[in-house]
Amino acid sequence: MVKPAIIFAFLVLAPAIIFAQRPVYLPAPDLEVAVDTLELTDLNGDWIFNFEDFAVFSAFWLNQTCSDPNWCMGSDFDASGAVDSNDLSIFCDYWLTRIADPCLVAHWPLDENAANTFVADVSGNNHNGTATVDTSVLSAPGQVNTCFDFNYADAVSIVDHDAFSFTTGANDLPFSITAWVYVTTPGVEVNDIPQVIISKWDFDIQDKEWLLVIRPDLTLSLQLVDDDNSGVVKAKTSAPLSEGWHFVASTYDATGVGDGIALYVDGVKMPQTPSAGTYVRMRNTAADVYLGARIYAGINDYFEDRVDDLRLFSKCLTPTEVSDLYSIYPAP
Repeated sequence: MVKPAIIFAFLVLAPAIIFAQRPVYLPAPDLEVAVDTLELTDLNGDWIFNFEDFAVFSAFWLNQTCSDPNWCMGSDFDASGAVDSNDLSIFCDYWLTRIADPCLVAHWPLDENAANTFVADVSGNNHNGTATVDTSVLSAPGQVNTCFDFNYADAVSIVDHDAFSFTTGANDLPFSITAWVYVTTPGVEVNDIPQVIISKWDFDIQDKEWLLVIRPDLTLSLQLVDDDNSGVVKAKTSAPLSEGWHFVASTYDATGVGDGIALYVDGVKMPQTPSAGTYVRMRNTAADVYLGARIYAGINDYFEDRVDDLRLFSKCLTPTEVSDLYSIYPAP
């Protein structure tokens, strides 16, 4: 039950929240520690400060025995040892703020619309990209603001970085991909060729690691390659995606088997068909990442339609995390 004192304190500060005004901080022992803590986690793990976090916070209200490393499940934001009015003021200042997941490798909103080819990564990791044409040519109405319409002709390249290779050299590491895609029945130019959503796959120099595609039969598929052992691990959804906007997600738990891949459509884990060859691990290659294409006799296998809000994570997202990401902007 929420304690009367915290209800009263919250109601006192509610006008600042409702009218989006930044409240004045009460004196805090170490506000810098509080901000660092907020950058790492919220209270219930959904990466947004809302009423669910307030329920956790209220359970520790006036607790004076908080200590490292738990700090009362993070409710003691200023690491003072007590959950008090200082922490409540900090909480209100971050009300409805979305917190960056520390496992977010890159986030490309694809909202650019300019007379240049710059494509921003807003994760803070500076994995910015370069489009094959000015982004004003690619820009189109999206599911999350605007998006890029690759129109089976264009793509975005991102320079290779170790963060894109999910391997220790001896074993795979988990990773996940999420994106909004507009599924269109392939035209004659696509024929039996997959439409690539994102790839780290350079067939021309045999540097192949992973790619997420819409197959010609409109199923979603994630494929991992171990060129050292001529091995492949992949999975595809058992049913095709319908035409229109869909939130797609693929996760991999680093087990090296097809069942270690999970595929989601609109927040729901889909029945799928796994397969595997003589697979041990992916390699860390020099292949660049491409959005909307892969390297196969040059830039090729372009995406047929629109892609929006593409994210890459260095962890295996849970079903709840996938559902939460979908719920931000559910499909129409």
